[in-house]
Amino acid sequence: MDSNFAMKSNEYGRDGGCGPANRTLRVLFVEDTPAGQLVGLRLFQAQGYRVFLAANGREAVEIFDREPVDLVVMDLHMPVMDGWQAVREIRRRESERPVPIVAVSAYSNPTDPEWFHAAGINAFVAKPIDKARLLQTIAQLCWKEESPRASE
Repeated sequence: MDSNFAMKSNEYGRDGGCGPANRTLRVLFVEDTPAGQLVGLRLFQAQGYRVFLAANGREAVEIFDREPVDLVVMDLHMPVMDGWQAVREIRRRESERPVPIVAVSAYSNPTDPEWFHAAGINAFVAKPIDKARLLQTIAQLCWKEESPRASE
């Protein structure tokens, strides 16, 4: 089974995805390692995305509370507050502005995508991250496309 997946449909994320395709995508990127932060930051900025960076789940929830993000890309295993706890907190807080959440992890094997969906996660991309796969997943969730909006 492919360890990467994107849910075909669910209640998370706006009907139109992450917002208008002609608007800059605002991504909350949650990663605890400096090397991973740099890779993600460069990837997202190369796509023209505005990036809000958090080093743990607690920072992610704080940023989510104050910034209008369109998408969350979150590592699941982090110090302070892990990704699982942060997803629950974000889902609890989001009320009128639900956002798609893409989980990334080297340690999780999503043998049952429905279990991830029940946790509030829209998609999973295994580490090490295949950049094209991550961008394709974002495009599927945000603009219902089969490929990334722009190439790296």
